[in-house]
Amino acid sequence: MPFYRPDEINTNAVCVLKKRPDGNLYVDYESLINPIPGEIVRLETSIRHASQKRANELYHEIKADPVLKTILQRPSTFCNDLWSAWQEDNSEKRLDQIFESQFYDKVQELTLMVLAFKLHHTYAKCRADENILAYSHRMIGWVHFTHQLNDNFKATFQTNFGFGSATHFCVRLNFRGIDIVPLTHWVHYQIVKQKEVIYCSQNYWPQHENWYKAMDYVKTACNLYHQNEEQFIKRYILHECQELVKKLENVVSNHRFEFIISGYHFVVKHEWTELKGEELIAFRAHKVSGSLAFIDYINSYAHFANINAVIQSIEQLNRDIIPVIEAAVERITPELEAKERRMTGLKMLHHELHDENKAYYDERQRIQQEMHKQGKYHPDFTDEEFNLKYPDYKKFKAKYELNTKIYSDLNTEIYHLKYYLEQYGENLADIQAYFAGSTARNIA
Repeated sequence: MPFYRPDEINTNAVCVLKKRPDGNLYVDYESLINPIPGEIVRLETSIRHASQKRANELYHEIKADPVLKTILQRPSTFCNDLWSAWQEDNSEKRLDQIFESQFYDKVQELTLMVLAFKLHHTYAKCRADENILAYSHRMIGWVHFTHQLNDNFKATFQTNFGFGSATHFCVRLNFRGIDIVPLTHWVHYQIVKQKEVIYCSQNYWPQHENWYKAMDYVKTACNLYHQNEEQFIKRYILHECQELVKKLENVVSNHRFEFIISGYHFVVKHEWTELKGEELIAFRAHKVSGSLAFIDYINSYAHFANINAVIQSIEQLNRDIIPVIEAAVERITPELEAKERRMTGLKMLHHELHDENKAYYDERQRIQQEMHKQGKYHPDFTDEEFNLKYPDYKKFKAKYELNTKIYSDLNTEIYHLKYYLEQYGENLADIQAYFAGSTARNIA
């Protein structure tokens, strides 16, 4: 077997996950399949030395050749570029359009066409090989491949290649019917939804070489279980639950946090952020009350580990946050009411000044049109004429701009206060619903 590097994945080989006779998994590579080696080797040599004109000729020669034309007879799911959005399919009809156009790199298109052909046959070989548990791919769009690794584990590789900012790559590892999820991501990301946290076990920057990391993550977890079940439970299940509690305790006791800065599905960098005032209180309330959504997940781990202390800690954190949220509501409510009363009078004045400003604007437009008709138009002349006719406008403009700023700032303040009040209401409702349900479950 030739030696391959991760940066050759999906170009010279596919990355695969295999099982040894002793039950342990290992990551390996499978060379790309070339079902017509003689013809393909000669074609690739011609492509390497081809001009754009010669590449166009080669394409038509491929279509006319009874052997080479099989290159075109494969699914059009190949992804030319993992990141580029709006990629069109690679059907023969689409390829005809490309080679009729002058706006494409036809040498590159031929190279990718041959690569897509090889990958198509390599995927088929991997599916037929019972020793291969999972394999890498570069298929465009939403692709979810679930692989049953053994009696205890299955892994789902979830990709959405070729969709610009929506491109993502992650793996979901399932242990005895229960997904292993990174619960601490709830705190590591300042803004993230609960459903995103439980979406996958690990996420990766969408690059071909990261298939190795994804396979290695699955291999390491499965092998640890095979070698030492207790250590596997501690590392992949209990540790994550305990760390969530530690992170939540840090949230309620600190004001400076290290967040992962990125779109959720892959890490870009870490950044320290200091929160203060209402933003800090709202962050604490959101993270603590939101953690209750993971209790069902944590409870599902009870078959493998004692997680009572974890649940009790999360519940206590929520009991402790209730008076903090209630105090914030009591403080904000009269402040919001006062600002809304002030806004009532300010809004009337703002509308009056706005109407007056529009009248000035319409008059300036009229003067400009008149000067156009007279052949005298110039921005400086228009301003001069307008200011001579309306000497009080500068004073009015200053008043109008000041009012607009005050109005805008107050409107923003009211929006934020309403936002916080709405969030606090949801936080309290979530906490109350959880404990009401917990009481009902205990009674039952």
